[in-house]
Amino acid sequence: MTNLKKITQEGLHYLLIAVIGAITIYLFFYQQINSGFSWIFGDDYDGVIEVALVSHWYRVFQFHHVWNLPQYFYPYQDTLGYNDGYFLYGLIAAAYRVLGFNVLVSHELMHISVKAIGFLSMAALLGRLQQKNIIALLGAALFTLSINSAASAGHGQLLGVAFAPLLALLLLETIRNILAGEKKSILLFGAGFSLLYGATLLTGFYMAWFFGLFLIIYAISYACLDFSKVKTLLNAVSSSRYQVAFVLFVFLLAVVPFVFVYFPKLKETGGQGYGNQLYFSLHVADMLNIGRGSLLWGPAFDFIDKRFPGLWRQGEFQFGFTPDVLALSLFIISGVILRKSTFKPLWFKALGYATLIALVLPFSFSGHSLWFFVHSLIPGASGVRVISRFYIYLAFPVAILLTVYFCNLWKSSPKARIPVFILLLIVCASQVNLHKDVNLDTKKIMARLNNAAPAPKACTSFFVDNPLPKPTDFVSRLYEQNVQAMLLADNFGIPTLNGFATFNPPDWVFEQKPMYLYRVGQYIRSHNLQGVCRYDIGENKWLTQGEIDFYSGVLHYETGKTLSFVQGGEGIGFLLDGWSVDEDWGRWTDAQTASLVMRMPAVTDGVINLEFKSRAFLAAVHQSLEVAVSVNGQKLEVFKYVAPQDAHDSIRIVKIPRDLLTKNDGLLTIRFDIEKPASPASLGVSADGRNLGLGLVSLKLASEPGR
Repeated sequence: MTNLKKITQEGLHYLLIAVIGAITIYLFFYQQINSGFSWIFGDDYDGVIEVALVSHWYRVFQFHHVWNLPQYFYPYQDTLGYNDGYFLYGLIAAAYRVLGFNVLVSHELMHISVKAIGFLSMAALLGRLQQKNIIALLGAALFTLSINSAASAGHGQLLGVAFAPLLALLLLETIRNILAGEKKSILLFGAGFSLLYGATLLTGFYMAWFFGLFLIIYAISYACLDFSKVKTLLNAVSSSRYQVAFVLFVFLLAVVPFVFVYFPKLKETGGQGYGNQLYFSLHVADMLNIGRGSLLWGPAFDFIDKRFPGLWRQGEFQFGFTPDVLALSLFIISGVILRKSTFKPLWFKALGYATLIALVLPFSFSGHSLWFFVHSLIPGASGVRVISRFYIYLAFPVAILLTVYFCNLWKSSPKARIPVFILLLIVCASQVNLHKDVNLDTKKIMARLNNAAPAPKACTSFFVDNPLPKPTDFVSRLYEQNVQAMLLADNFGIPTLNGFATFNPPDWVFEQKPMYLYRVGQYIRSHNLQGVCRYDIGENKWLTQGEIDFYSGVLHYETGKTLSFVQGGEGIGFLLDGWSVDEDWGRWTDAQTASLVMRMPAVTDGVINLEFKSRAFLAAVHQSLEVAVSVNGQKLEVFKYVAPQDAHDSIRIVKIPRDLLTKNDGLLTIRFDIEKPASPASLGVSADGRNLGLGLVSLKLASEPGR
């Protein structure tokens, strides 16, 4: 009878896992499921980038792609390092591709699988920390539904927080077996943790790094509370030193792919400075910044937001906790700190202290934040830009605190069971988000992929033009054609020159703007590429390299005509790179080099004078500026601008020899090299952060008088 009762209880527990897990997953993905996966997490920009990178691993497993070389940013190498790697996502999605689902449905089924892994591993972890009961399962549901995870689901890599419970479980079992001297189990669980952590790093850096950061905070808190326990662990490590050494060896091997791909890119780009991180720091009010989506708290959030506009910031700041979760967490943490909690295991106290410290770390006050110490002391911190995302990870320890506390109350006070059960149901319901980022139209994108004309055999790489829909603003000009090209490259099986990432290659020129084809042509020549084709997305048409007119967007110039660079002036169409926005008097340069390009009529003889009206950005501590003028690659003049007179408009003339005018297929490229541009902010003049140098008012090319 005892065995039968145990089997029945086990069966009931697993049935509850299945039922509560299914309900939890449905509540997180109900919009996708109800639409028949016509709509999935993401948007036409970041969402498509993620789809392309996840699909890249399917091609790797088919031996069509090199693992660290997705099909974009051609001909650059190790391009996986420009984005998160999505390795585990690709592994899971590949299974659905094999089963016959298309690239987008497979992608969302992968997201569902990741969240299911999070639920099951959290249930297992909570059962290991306490006991297997319905409260532990509600705790797993709380973690899985966490509203800040739902709010960030448009950035799919952040759903990788779901791997945190499994990592913690493997690490916990490793430590327990070290203390118990179980050498085989040390190898099993330690190697498992190491391999999973390495794979998580190669999937999404943020959540893997946040796991490491919180682990450091927890270890310090634990050691401060009782260092004798740390000594006991170190003695146990010494007793199993060979097994621990093997685990460390496996760990190092597991992180080698990540280091191989990302460290060179971090060195190339310089990573994120503390100033960039400070921009994404949190205010105290952001602890409750959850957006309007909460099933229970959404109306209250909307009510307060309308009456106190600006209290809660949008976007990357909406990673707070619902009021019930925050209040319960602070209540439990205060009980730990004030020693009033009846639940007193050392690990639980350390978790309370570590969670409190972690909650405070991303805050900033008057331009200062404790995150400064994280940035300065913790390896890999410069790889993180949006530090507010740490709150997404903190949903994991917060869920453990709440669940373990109420599990203990459930066990010690039978009279409290019904209130505890109802309370946790309410807390879980408050996490349900009715306004998730489910904006990726799978039917539209699959139609574009399925109807795309196949690439000609002569094409070994390609770039795209004429995206649909047409770009209408700065963001769409950056993203539209580039993210479409990334997914098309996966579809065509040949690499694209286009692409977009947090950091782009140094000579990236693929923003959709005037003279796009000319810029691409220059890029192709600078990299000495052959077999590059143009794919017109709007027309669904291919052109081989010899058929492309790269100069079609370059405007013709009429000799003797004055080009004005004021707002709306006709000179704007000739500007290439290095220029700031147009103003009512003209345009500043905003880089060390600025250039223009035009088509010139044939010149039979003589010299052409380049006459330009300009000013220089000068100040009391920036008294002079040198500007070199080059035409078609040859330096012709160097002008020195001196304060105060040259802070005002003046005319300068450069003589252009005839032989330069006949070069370059009738194109004339004028380049200004500014020796030391400076920002008004750096000089204390204003808050303007642009690197200003030459201010161009107008320009004219005319035959030299008398010739």
